[in-house]
Amino acid sequence: MRCEIAASFLHDPQIVFMDEPTIGLDIIAKDKIRKFLTWLNQEKKVTLVVTSHDLADIVNVCRDLIVIDRGSIVFHDSMDKVADIHGRRRFIDVELSEEIVVSDDRIRVISDQGKKKSFVIDLVEISIDAVISQLSREARIEDMNISGTPIEDIIKEIYSARG
Repeated sequence: MRCEIAASFLHDPQIVFMDEPTIGLDIIAKDKIRKFLTWLNQEKKVTLVVTSHDLADIVNVCRDLIVIDRGSIVFHDSMDKVADIHGRRRFIDVELSEEIVVSDDRIRVISDQGKKKSFVIDLVEISIDAVISQLSREARIEDMNISGTPIEDIIKEIYSARG
């Protein structure tokens, strides 16, 4: 795969179409290829059209996202706008020093295992800081992980919205 990618840039093309550019590569090779493609786009101004089932290729290389369903474009926007529109949710996994009950409707409990809880919030409704403040008033926070909406879930939402 790496030789095919290198060969596609031998004659300084202005646009390159790539189908699954990192398929079959190990994680280190994928990272190098993605960095190389980003460099080509930013420094050499090469337009890249990437199709991939490995959504990390899209997230790490592309500035725009186009979703095609049955031959029709069903979504086209910048990755920044995708994050703004679809990435407002945050998933919070927390381990507390004691069990608590969260009564704020803006903090949706998605898993409750006593001291270990998982929440989802919408940043338009409540800030991460406000969630941390509420939790820390009730118990000591022993461990916490905050993550955004995975790109896979965003793509599913786009397809689901089409019915």
